[in-house]
Amino acid sequence: MGAVEAAQPPAGSGRAPKRGPGWLRSWRWRALAFGLIVLVAVIGAIILTTGRPVEGNAAPAFSVARLGQSGSTVSLGDFRGRPVVMNFFASWCPPCRDELPILSAAQRRLGGSVVFLGIDVADSTPAALDLVRASGVTYPLGVDPDYKVADSLYHLRGLPSTVFIDAKGNVAATVLGQLSPRVLDDRLAGLTGHPA
Repeated sequence: MGAVEAAQPPAGSGRAPKRGPGWLRSWRWRALAFGLIVLVAVIGAIILTTGRPVEGNAAPAFSVARLGQSGSTVSLGDFRGRPVVMNFFASWCPPCRDELPILSAAQRRLGGSVVFLGIDVADSTPAALDLVRASGVTYPLGVDPDYKVADSLYHLRGLPSTVFIDAKGNVAATVLGQLSPRVLDDRLAGLTGHPA
């Protein structure tokens, strides 16, 4: 028995052996596949960001019922002329449960230089009230039972989400997902012009 040799192209052909499925060997198909991947990525990015208030643009105005206070409302316009940290949360959201004490501590530390506003989204009132009490939250709280503010006005996808609004009423930044103390301090410094 002789030694097994690797397959070689026929002598004089000057071509390397073919590898992979036939359609992948064509540069046209590879270019088309790459183009489709880029197109899907661009469309996905557009879908995720379409309609979201752009930094520098006016924050959409709204008025909602206060959490646990029948007949009372809170509106973004109540805080005109002051920077606002508006946090969207729910008691059924584990990252929200971790984030609320961080926001509460920042609000106590900053006093009245920045307004904190919580918006409870699609939640049970008793569960939300239990959460904010346990988290030490004392700032104003509104309710968004059917995502009209979070989705229709601010186009937020997922909780928690936090919108930072400057004293002129413009969106300074939006953070989707749980804030770390460092990111919160950085965003607050951007709002106030001095370290948080």
